Amino acid sequence: MIMTKIVCSRYNEQVYWLIPMINNIIVYNRGINDDLHYIPKDNIITCRGVKSNYEVYIKHIIDTYDNLDDYTIFIHGNPEVHIFPESKGESYNTIWKTLVQNKDYKFKFISIQFTPEFVNDSVMFVVSKEQILKSSKESWIEILNDIQQYELDNNGLEKMWNQLSDN
Repeated sequence: MIMTKIVCSRYNEQVYWLIPMINNIIVYNRGINDDLHYIPKDNIITCRGVKSNYEVYIKHIIDTYDNLDDYTIFIHGNPEVHIFPESKGESYNTIWKTLVQNKDYKFKFISIQFTPEFVNDSVMFVVSKEQILKSSKESWIEILNDIQQYELDNNGLEKMWNQLSDN
């Protein structure tokens, strides 16, 4: 069975919509609002010093590098704005389908308005373990250090997205 994990980078959003997927989620809580009583404590990682979704995504890769699921879906706490802004239900349905569908790809954007040429901190995607492991853990640590040290903007992060989406 293919295992898929949802990694949610949350600031202060309500993430009740994750409840149907509760067995497959990790919530990285960057915000000050800790009202996440509906999420099991083992599924929450507090990371208040983390500034961006990118940092959360890479932190998860580094922290689970030796124990990654077959696929990881990287999303943030308010995904509907970037999937189907006119329909919350359709947005959540897209995430659910991505979780349960057979995956015959190594990388796919979920955020419909983003491509490898145009990315920003709201990008959401699903990526295979195989694709992540093409880069060493040390490479991921270096990318995270660069983001934190140089406060890279969206264009500076193309290096990361291109290495993930490169088939």
